[in-house]
Amino acid sequence: MSKNTLEGTLRLHEGKKDDRSNSYERQRGGGDTEPLELRRRRREEGCRLHEIERKMKRVGISKYGNIHTYRNEILTNDHRQASSWVLGHLISSKFEDISRSYKPKDIVKDIKQEYGVSLSYDKVWRVREEALVLVWGSPKESYKKLSKFGEALQIENSGSAFKYDLQEDKYFKHVFMALNASIRGFLNCIRPILIVGGTHLRGKYSGKLLLATGVDGNNQIYPVTFGISSGETNESWVWFLQQLICAIGQVHDVVIVSDRHPSIKKVIITVFPEAFHGICIHHLKANLLVNFKNKDILDIFDKAAKASREFVFKYH
Repeated sequence: MSKNTLEGTLRLHEGKKDDRSNSYERQRGGGDTEPLELRRRRREEGCRLHEIERKMKRVGISKYGNIHTYRNEILTNDHRQASSWVLGHLISSKFEDISRSYKPKDIVKDIKQEYGVSLSYDKVWRVREEALVLVWGSPKESYKKLSKFGEALQIENSGSAFKYDLQEDKYFKHVFMALNASIRGFLNCIRPILIVGGTHLRGKYSGKLLLATGVDGNNQIYPVTFGISSGETNESWVWFLQQLICAIGQVHDVVIVSDRHPSIKKVIITVFPEAFHGICIHHLKANLLVNFKNKDILDIFDKAAKASREFVFKYH
């Protein structure tokens, strides 16, 4: 190797940076950094700029045409300036319509179409959380306002029931609410049937939504009371049903329908000793299918469960 060639090679690599943490190399003359992944792909796919560099003994680029034959998905994938805060502000208006189900895949599609940026799945969830906070507020701050909300509710809607319980006087435990209009409607217009149950909350702090609903004259669901608790336990159901009976009082010949959750059964015997306890047909049918593995029995079960006369029930 001649002296001139050696000097040219040294000058070509004198700006090389040995940084194993990010595998970047510094180019001479520009001051920019280039990922090794781009250099590798550029060489494999025959980029014109690399061919010029390879042929030149000394690097002295005077003109750069910005023409490459390799694809540039790596440049647009999860752009670092497209932070969750920025994107959350851009899409926050799409969460204002509560009737619309705006899913993560919809966020990915819209951001790609409108801004040309591809997002990773974990960033999409952060963007979604940021947008929800902008529109609906922080869940933590919402829990802090429970007491003020309850006071305002009872002032503006006299006769409503609102109770909440704290653990060690500072940690949320239970909350219960029944609007005055719902209570009056149930006592005066609705059949004395209460369907109680719980379902999972999918927010940041999880928990259980406890419900007591009725059925109106059109066989539609009529909300009576609801509450939030950390889970479906004996303690939470005792507290909820005690608040329920305080809100509606003793109802003559009331029927309570639930699934076969053991906690509910125990509490109903304690809090509503004179009430008739029925089992939900839907849950009972699911148990039959699991235990008997015979779909033919479901048709017989439906006819017997919906029979309005005793002889019809015995027939099936």
